[in-house]
Amino acid sequence: MLKKILSICIGLALCACSASSQKGKEANDSSNEKTYRNEFFSMKYPADWMVEEDINDMCDTIPVMEKGVRAMFYDPQPSTPFHVLAVQKSALSKLFDTPEEWRDLSIALKKYDDQYIAIIEEMTTDSIKFDKYPAASAGFVAVNEGGDTIIHKQWVVMVDSQLYYLNNSFPLNDDGSLEKKGDDILSTLKFRMLSSDL
Repeated sequence: MLKKILSICIGLALCACSASSQKGKEANDSSNEKTYRNEFFSMKYPADWMVEEDINDMCDTIPVMEKGVRAMFYDPQPSTPFHVLAVQKSALSKLFDTPEEWRDLSIALKKYDDQYIAIIEEMTTDSIKFDKYPAASAGFVAVNEGGDTIIHKQWVVMVDSQLYYLNNSFPLNDDGSLEKKGDDILSTLKFRMLSSDL
């Protein structure tokens, strides 16, 4: 009997893990755009783009962690230039009190990642705002999985006690149009306050 109960529990745990990576909730707003929504944020994005969502929900087993969500947005057409946006609600937010401290940690960790080649000092700024929320930014030169050199532009945003990373990644030789398009899409991001709906 105990073996049967244990087998059922393991099966349920495996089902929960396999469901942790999925497409996010979408709503059709118009023929040109969709809206991605989860319990923490929403964002409008081009209707012909894809969304991938990863959920980190280990808060029951690791008390210092919170539920984390990462949503990636990209054009799936192989003929289009590389352009990826990502919004991540961190599963850790209690270590530091300011976005600058979290941004500095992000910079420090990327020094140990071979994909990251250099820091772009002009993109590294303190005491800025994303919407009405305190933020800091960083920029990196990196190599993507396809071997192309890209710019990885990142904002670190504090929303009350929650921590968010907003990323706009585009080719190094971009003429500015992909960077602007990504920034414009990210500007539609709305954070959900815990006491209200999206």
